[in-house]
Amino acid sequence: MSNIKENPLERILRLSHFEPAHRTEFYSVLLDSTIYVLGRMLDAKNNTEGCANVALGDKVSIRSWERRDGSSMIPFFSSLEVLQKSAGSDEPYLAVPAKSLFEMTKGQTLALNPKSDYKKEFDADEVQQLLSINLSREVNQRVIQKQAKVVLGQPAKYPTAMVDQLTQLLARHSAVNKGYFLLMHDKSAGAKPRLVVGFLVDEVDPQQPFELLSKQASEVIAQSAPQGQPVDLYRVIENKPGLSQFFIQKTQAFYDRSWGSKLCVSLGHGKA
Repeated sequence: MSNIKENPLERILRLSHFEPAHRTEFYSVLLDSTIYVLGRMLDAKNNTEGCANVALGDKVSIRSWERRDGSSMIPFFSSLEVLQKSAGSDEPYLAVPAKSLFEMTKGQTLALNPKSDYKKEFDADEVQQLLSINLSREVNQRVIQKQAKVVLGQPAKYPTAMVDQLTQLLARHSAVNKGYFLLMHDKSAGAKPRLVVGFLVDEVDPQQPFELLSKQASEVIAQSAPQGQPVDLYRVIENKPGLSQFFIQKTQAFYDRSWGSKLCVSLGHGKA
């Protein structure tokens, strides 16, 4: 893709290749994108190459490619330019909403930009997760019971990778004031100590609801937390007693919004 100007999908695909913090944004952009596949309409009246109105229920023929191991996958492309660079300019193609393509091809393996520097393969399970808007490996949102006997502190080994990725994510959420983490051992449950990640956020921001932040943070944590370490999410509320006050008064924030603008500038001008 070096000689082709990036569109938004190609940009976030490239960024997500290096940073897990961008992966949930990649999925969101992908599902809102129109993509290109090798194929044609089967309806003789609409057998126009490059038709941009293909939707679920239309009769189409979509080409698959055979991989070296003999298995097949369906290639799809982020732009017409990338398709033609990969397959040639004479190949018939269709423009399809990405979500419609996933619906049409349930049970099959697909590959985005398979001949480009930055590519992404989707197996049947991942496609199903995308369609149900249920990103894989979500982290629990922790509800602390009042009578629980817990020991709170810091982990012996600092979770550097997780903190770095969360810092990049939070820098893109203007509603987040601070980010914290601690290690919690609920002795009454006899379970393994858990990391608890807490976010102090402004009151309801319709543009960035806490549910969206939680989903994105869950994916980042699942990709970057220490191996085998359980992690919970917690919403820190400034005037709420209990765990919120422990975060605010006893724990040093790993992220502060005042650093965010500096991080965004750095991220916006970085080169992959």
